[in-house]
Amino acid sequence: ISGAVLAAIFKQATALALGGGYGLFKEWFGKSINFWDVEHRYASTMFFNIFASFGTSVLMYTNKMDSIDPEIIESAHLDGADGVKEFWYIILPQAFSIVQVFLMTGFAAIFSNQLNALMLFDYELGKDIQTVGYMLWRGVTRAGGNITQMNRFAALGLIITIIIVPLTFLLRWTMQKVGWKEE
Repeated sequence: ISGAVLAAIFKQATALALGGGYGLFKEWFGKSINFWDVEHRYASTMFFNIFASFGTSVLMYTNKMDSIDPEIIESAHLDGADGVKEFWYIILPQAFSIVQVFLMTGFAAIFSNQLNALMLFDYELGKDIQTVGYMLWRGVTRAGGNITQMNRFAALGLIITIIIVPLTFLLRWTMQKVGWKEE
């Protein structure tokens, strides 16, 4: 499902569950809340991003976990490994490549991700919910084709790239040196 469709479904579902005085939240707790007002919009954005990424994460983790040979786990149990040792010495080393992918893409997205704010909220966001990616997009759209105003946003984009690319490669190198190896 595209992000825009998922955002529309999420907004409708939260409106039905929480809003209008008829929501389930009011029925259960006696209080109605607006998930999208200024007080709650940062939390609602974080909740939506977890909700939106849940499907991909589950598919990728499940696929990786299915590739772990059950005989290895059974062998560890026969050797006396408990659940913690099984996770630390068998599961995590086998699944570390997928953990590495999620950590690296999450780290690289720190400066560029707009956290789906454009799909969840109106065109203008308060400073409490803005990200660097949203700020760059907003600045370029406000410039309206005026090249003299876009120079600073282009420079900021290059500076962010100069910062994040080496840091991402450093993270990758560190994870390859320190992290678990699949054997």
